[in-house]
This record gives sequence, structure tokens and C-alpha cells, in this order.
Amino acid sequence: MWKEHTPRPFNNMPDSYSFLVHHGMLWRMAYHSIQPRAVHIPYLSAMYAFVGKHLSDAFDRYDPDLVVSVHPLMQHVNCRALAARAKRLGRAAPTPFATVVTDFTTCHNTWFCKSVDKCFVPTEFCRQLGKRMGLSDDQLVLYGLPIRPVFDKKLPAKNTLRKKLGLLPDVPAILLVGGGEGMGKLQATVEQLDAKLQGSAQIAVICGRNKKLLQKLQSHRWPGGSHVVPCGFVNNIHEWMGAVDTIITKAGPGTIAEALISGLPILLNGNVPCQVRLQTKQQVLLTSWLTSCTVSHVHISKSGALGQVPLSTAILPRLYKVICVSRQGLATLLLHA
Repeated sequence: MWKEHTPRPFNNMPDSYSFLVHHGMLWRMAYHSIQPRAVHIPYLSAMYAFVGKHLSDAFDRYDPDLVVSVHPLMQHVNCRALAARAKRLGRAAPTPFATVVTDFTTCHNTWFCKSVDKCFVPTEFCRQLGKRMGLSDDQLVLYGLPIRPVFDKKLPAKNTLRKKLGLLPDVPAILLVGGGEGMGKLQATVEQLDAKLQGSAQIAVICGRNKKLLQKLQSHRWPGGSHVVPCGFVNNIHEWMGAVDTIITKAGPGTIAEALISGLPILLNGNVPCQVRLQTKQQVLLTSWLTSCTVSHVHISKSGALGQVPLSTAILPRLYKVICVSRQGLATLLLHA
């Protein structure tokens, strides 16, 4: 929505994410500078002056029954555009708007806009943040983190998955993930694992859209003898999680939730500055397997309990109820990401 229906340079804002994350100081400056409401309200109002008409035209084109935001900067501007559109069309109320917060703990204040109909939060911590930002108990819904329904389906046997994915059947497997952009020191981590484990474990590396890293790993020779399987962006991460014994990842809430549902031990090797420094409270941090040079003896007590049933997949009926409060009929969801 934002990339396709706002003018330059605003439509390039999503592409700046990777650059800012790789330059922590710039990310911190951007994050903290618009954290106070006294700053981000005028800032987003100024942004609306440039993009509001473009968004309103897009809403006219799609005419959605519900708008859902899963990004912290997509509340205020869009709610204002919807309110102006309702006034222009002579409607009694704007199109319903729902926010689905995708951070476990440290949430930027822009997640919470008083104009939304509902704000779905994954934790009590986030719910309290929303209340402090002025949202009512009726607006805030504690509902867990949305996870794709595929994680609730039964997978084939582990060795079947390993054969499909190019992994060895009888060697403990580590999944190394750097998010959709392949961020973090993935190559250095693989090199250290290879040197430390000396082939006693195999390593699957999800490089995301980082094609340069993928090419490096594909051409690299591993002196420790480790079986390394590098991949680009994948749509079957549930199968990779079902095929391995543990996961190393940055502290992204989505990957953490998926790993817990998959019953995987989690080792965190990084985080996005400011945003996820508290995410480690949601899982068990494992280190002993690195010193013992084995993965097969790693156990996790909480992941099974937290990930048995992905209840948050049932969030769609709750979103539909937001529409039913406003109007009757079938819903078309216009999703902001």
C-alpha cells in the first residue's frame, strides 16, 4: 500500500529499513527522535499533508471493509486519511481500522493511535503500554502474536524433511536465520560453528534476500568439514524448523514465536537496536551446546508449553467482528505491511 500509493521519497521509506538497521546509530536516532507523542504527532501530520490525498485515492480504489496495520508507522496517517475520506463521501463513520502489534515487549509509541477501532497486542506488557498511550480497555485486545496457520499442521517425519531440503539424516542440524534481509554476521557465525563443532553438526543458513551472502556461502569451503546448506528467501520456514534440532536467530518476535511453536531451542545472536532488547524474556537462551560441541543433548522446557497451539491464528474472526460492528456483508481486507 505505502510503496505503491505514495509519492517519492515516501514510497522509498520501506527500503530504508535494511540500511538503518545496519547502521545502529542512525536507527537509534530515528527511533528515539519520534518516540514522544509531542514529536510523532506533528511529524506524522506533516507526512499526511504530502501523502494523504494519494492514500485517500487508493482507499477509493480498493474501498475496503477493514484496514489492518502491522507496522508501527501505519496508524496515524491512514486513520486521518480514512476520516477525511468518510467526511468527503458523507459517511457517518470512517472505514474500521485495526492495528496488530507484532512486537512482544519494547513497542514504539507510534503503534498506539487513539483513532483505531481495535488494537491487538501479543502480551500484557504491550497492553499496558497501549493504556499509557491513551487507548481504552475496549480498544485493546490481548490476543497473542499472529502466526501462519501452516505452523499448526502436522509435518512429515524429520528425516523426510531433511531429504527434501538437502540435509543429512543422521547429523544434528542447526538452523541459522538472519530475517528476510539476511542481516547479522551470518557468515562469521557459520565459520565459528564449523571451527568449533568440526562437522559434528550440520548448518542450514537462511540468507533471505541477501544474494551476495548466499553466493559467498555457496562457494565457500569449510575446513571443519561441516555440511552447510545455504538458502535464499524461503516460503517454507516451517519445514526448515521441523527438520532441524535448534535455531540461531536475531531476536525478532515472529521468528521467536514460530520457533517456540515448532518446539525448537533458541539461541539469540543479535537484535534490532532499541526495538527488541527485551525479547529474551520470552524464551530460553541456550549456550551449553556450543561448549559441549553437540546439539543432540539440548533440551528446552518452555518452548513446547508456549508453542503447542498457535491460538493467535484465530485472530481473523476477531478482525471480522470489527467489520460487523460497522456494517454487514462480506469483508475485503486491505492489509498494510
